[in-house]
Amino acid sequence: MCLHTPMHFSIRVLSMLDMCFTTTAVPQMLVQVLSKRRAISFARCVAQMYIFLLFGIAESWLFSIMSVDRYLAICHPLRYKVVMSRCVCLLTVGICAAYGMVGGLSDTFFAMRLPYCGPNEIDHYFCEVPVVLKLSCADTSLNDLVDFVTGFNITVVPLSLVVTVYANIFATIMKICSAQGRIKAFSTCASHITVVTMFAIPCIILYMSLGSDSLSKQWQENVPFL
Repeated sequence: MCLHTPMHFSIRVLSMLDMCFTTTAVPQMLVQVLSKRRAISFARCVAQMYIFLLFGIAESWLFSIMSVDRYLAICHPLRYKVVMSRCVCLLTVGICAAYGMVGGLSDTFFAMRLPYCGPNEIDHYFCEVPVVLKLSCADTSLNDLVDFVTGFNITVVPLSLVVTVYANIFATIMKICSAQGRIKAFSTCASHITVVTMFAIPCIILYMSLGSDSLSKQWQENVPFL
């Protein structure tokens, strides 16, 4: 099996994003579990918030790019290697990174421009925008709008693209005469669909359905930031 195909390139990028995405919050969580120190500096809180959004947004858009990759591989196999060249793969990763940087920067900027009057203590194990906004003593209606737009771009837009692409993929697969061919085509999509589902459903529940009050009640670990 060749590991230099566009799909394997996307999987390597996804693995790197997953590792970085996870390590954004886990080190601070381990510090809180293993020691009595519960504080985090304001600068570290901002950095944690931005990096978390950066990798989260980039990963969500990478999932949609991977669905397009599957569409070309199944529906247009003869043109697959021509269309998904190395330059195109690098360009798509760059677009995902750009979305992550712009989205993370805008959300973090609007959150950090607010005045925080104290007590600077959050019911969470890491700095997340909806929970940190509860500490502000100013009107957060603009921030709520920015959070909603960011959540919409993280979940609804990429997920809609994935659903549309897979609808076309399944329509093409059902036209395959051989049952073995249909099973093989479905098997190439199963892992991607599973990962997208595991990523999208929690994001929709946490960021689109629940308000910041409901979100903060799910965590009972008080973490002050200085």
